[in-house]
Amino acid sequence: MNFSLTFVSCIAAVVSTVAALRSRKSEKQSVRTAEDMRRIEQDRRHSELTPEFLFEVSSGGGYDKVLFMKLEDQKILAQLKT
Repeated sequence: MNFSLTFVSCIAAVVSTVAALRSRKSEKQSVRTAEDMRRIEQDRRHSELTPEFLFEVSSGGGYDKVLFMKLEDQKILAQLKT
């Protein structure tokens, strides 16, 4: 009777150890996934808020040059103001 109780206790200890190790592995993978998602979202937001300009140089005659700079997407300005 005593031997079978000890044996069952050892089996339970082994099973709980395996479960703890798998849980730790899963937690590490979850942290990596969360970090990847954070990085993706940060890059996406950065590209959304990066203004795009259109540059055009025209000749005013002789040595005169005129540089035109136009903001391509006006929505970016609205987002930056809010």
